[in-house]
Amino acid sequence: MPSDGIVSHGVGVPNPSHPSLDHKAFWEVVSYLFLNGGSEGFVERVAQEVASFGIEFTIAEPSLTRTNFAASMVGPPPMAVYEEPPSGEFRRIIASGGFKIPGDPVRMAQAIIDSADRTPAPKRLTMGGSAYTNVRAALVDRIAVLDAQKDLAFSTDFVETGVNSIENRFL
Repeated sequence: MPSDGIVSHGVGVPNPSHPSLDHKAFWEVVSYLFLNGGSEGFVERVAQEVASFGIEFTIAEPSLTRTNFAASMVGPPPMAVYEEPPSGEFRRIIASGGFKIPGDPVRMAQAIIDSADRTPAPKRLTMGGSAYTNVRAALVDRIAVLDAQKDLAFSTDFVETGVNSIENRFL
């Protein structure tokens, strides 16, 4: 990918690979997703810090893509304790050859390249139907959890606090 388009537009395109899987317990990728999933919050915060310099970030959220990435995966031998959870199901599907990956890496790469020319840069670039479905479900769930705590959240402020929107940005 040519870097001049990204650099000249002040756009960073980090790739927290496959965040669409972050709510599935596939043991083989837990560490990988844990490290990459943490980058999302980091990128969102850094984007706020550098926005005044004209620097923007896009979080690329691809679904699984048809590449040879998984061919080099080395996993431990199957353990009986993991046969029933989703990790066991995932291992069986992979072993059966029945796991069809719909993501087109060429189309996704082109979408990322094209996003470098968009102003403002998109905050998220969700690619693939499974990524969209899983990311949306996770975000809807997070909003529901947050909304359920609204009364508690406001009850812990000082009564006289009249936080305005400008102050709220820095809290």
